[in-house]
Amino acid sequence: MNLDDLIERHMKGELSPEEEAQLQQLSTSDKHKQAFEEALFKVARLYLDEAAPTKQDPVERAQLEYRLEQNLVTRITADATPRPVIHIWRWISGVAAASLVGIAAYFYIASQQSDSSTPHAFISFIGPRQVVLPDNSHVTLNAGSTLEYDSAEWRTFRHVKLQGEAFFDVTHDPDHKFVVQAGKVTTTVLGTAFNIKEAAGNTIVTVSRGKVQVEDQLHHKGIITPNQQIAVAEAGTFTQADVKAEEMLNWKKQYLYFQNARMQDVAEDLEQRFGVTITFVTKDFMECKMNGEFIRGESLDDILAIISATFHGKYAIEGRRVSLSGSCN
Repeated sequence: MNLDDLIERHMKGELSPEEEAQLQQLSTSDKHKQAFEEALFKVARLYLDEAAPTKQDPVERAQLEYRLEQNLVTRITADATPRPVIHIWRWISGVAAASLVGIAAYFYIASQQSDSSTPHAFISFIGPRQVVLPDNSHVTLNAGSTLEYDSAEWRTFRHVKLQGEAFFDVTHDPDHKFVVQAGKVTTTVLGTAFNIKEAAGNTIVTVSRGKVQVEDQLHHKGIITPNQQIAVAEAGTFTQADVKAEEMLNWKKQYLYFQNARMQDVAEDLEQRFGVTITFVTKDFMECKMNGEFIRGESLDDILAIISATFHGKYAIEGRRVSLSGSCN
């Protein structure tokens, strides 16, 4: 078994259905975890060397290699759950950790046994990143924030724990409430869109669509609707106010998230953000699907390097004109 070869052939679309199933199984196997990570890292470096050979600054390389590795994981494990752990510290030895603040990461916390012998599989995410939950609810995590849920209980209990700030767009399910625990405050909904910010014991809940119920540990309750906000102080006091929800969500604008987006749509977003014109050298590439996330501070050059490496393509920037090529396979 040559994992390097399997991953490379997967990226080129050369694997048989049986080999694809084998690769997905290996990607989530504890036994082959280290070997999979090492092989993935080798392929990520190879692809990045081909797509962006001039990117040699150690810090910049570390950031790009990590983002590319996450994109490769997304492609390989598209139908496999849970996704494998990618240990960022494994390959950034010697690179200042502070330079990597803001890089999105996720990790899988291995199954645990509670006192009642009920199996638990806690899955956690670190922002900034976009998270799609099992019920197709979408969560936008702000930088430095964490989200956790128990996948073993999810079918019967839609419950997540939040530290920091996140925007939730919850899939409607009248039979299963969606509950967010943020510090001492519990927010309950059936299907809506809202923002929660928790810091230093204080929690602020802002609604942009639907209706939510906010409750603290003393069972003080409040119900708010669009453009309303409840602030719960550490002391337990409730303050309700009318706000402009859109203004409360300005922090979301600093991130670019793509979930199964056509490359043509990705290009249009990049054109608008960076004021350039993007031309596809290979027209079929326009219909390829992209999953990825980028922070506002990243340059167009960095983003194109990741895209090109992910799709085994090339790019060139000449003034305000960009040419881009790649393959869906």
